[in-house]
This record gives sequence, structure tokens and C-alpha cells, in this order.
Amino acid sequence: YLIAGVDLLLSDSWYEKYDLSIALNMERSECEYLNGNFDRAENFFDVVLKNAKTNLEKANVYSIKTILYTNMGKSNEAVQSGIQGLKLLNLNLPDNPSKIEIVMELLKSKLNLINKKTDNLINLPDMTDPGKLIIMKLIMDMAPPTYFASPNLAILISLRMFNISLKYGNTDSSSY
Repeated sequence: YLIAGVDLLLSDSWYEKYDLSIALNMERSECEYLNGNFDRAENFFDVVLKNAKTNLEKANVYSIKTILYTNMGKSNEAVQSGIQGLKLLNLNLPDNPSKIEIVMELLKSKLNLINKKTDNLINLPDMTDPGKLIIMKLIMDMAPPTYFASPNLAILISLRMFNISLKYGNTDSSSY
């Protein structure tokens, strides 16, 4: 059905029927990915990235691409995909952070914990900001390949997730 749906879209569908175009192309790319057709999936993801209107939509594509690359055993590509998605949301991460960058993030964590008790952490509100939610999802998706591709980055993103949760609230990813 998705193949037929995408094939029936007219050349101007991204302008005339944007919501339908993005939904069909995203679903098609995910189905291709789930069926092991990674090259086709990547082509559809690229179409969505080219035509998506918002950075949130593009970041969502990078999140799925990160998972795709991870499952293909392409850790470096997975990490780069995650980094690209995060850049769209104004979160810049180095490819290979230095120990100083990690210590700085750890110090931020310690400062954020001043005067906080365990109950304060458990009872943080739920995160509701869509941008912050996709940031947390992207970082979580990046965690496994980052462990192999850039161990220092794995440490940094764990600390960054913690700090984002302290500031904006808890998500399912916060416990990572």
C-alpha cells in the first residue's frame, strides 16, 4: 500500500499535500528499513530530509537513520547521523570530546545537583518540549554505536542527557 501511495503522489505533492507526502515517505522508508532494504530506505530518508519543512521533522529522520546504521553495524555513520540531527536542534557535540570537555560536563552535572535530593529527581515533571524530547531520543539512539565509535562521546552524551533531564524534566530516556 505504501509503494502504491508513494507512486501515486504527484510531482508537486510536497507543496500541495505536504502532510501526506511526508507521512507516506517516512512510513515507506521505515518499512524498507524493517524489511532489510537499507539502500532503498536510505534513499527515501534522503527524500524526506530534502523536503521536510522543520528541523524537528529532519531530526526525527536522523534518529531513524541512526538506528538503521546501528543495525547495519555502521557505528561511525550512526554517530554522525545522530550528531547531524542534534545540530539541527542547536546541540553541537564534538566527534571525539577531550577529557576536559567531559570534566566540564561532569562539573555542570554536579552544579545542577546542588541542593537537590533524590525525591526532587524522581518527581521532576515530565519533559514536554518537542525539541528536547527528540534531542533525548537522538542521544539515546546514539548511545550504543557511540560506545564503540567514540567512548569519550558516549560519556559526554550520558552526562548531557542527565543535565537536560534536570533542566527540562524526565522522559523514558532519562533513566539511561
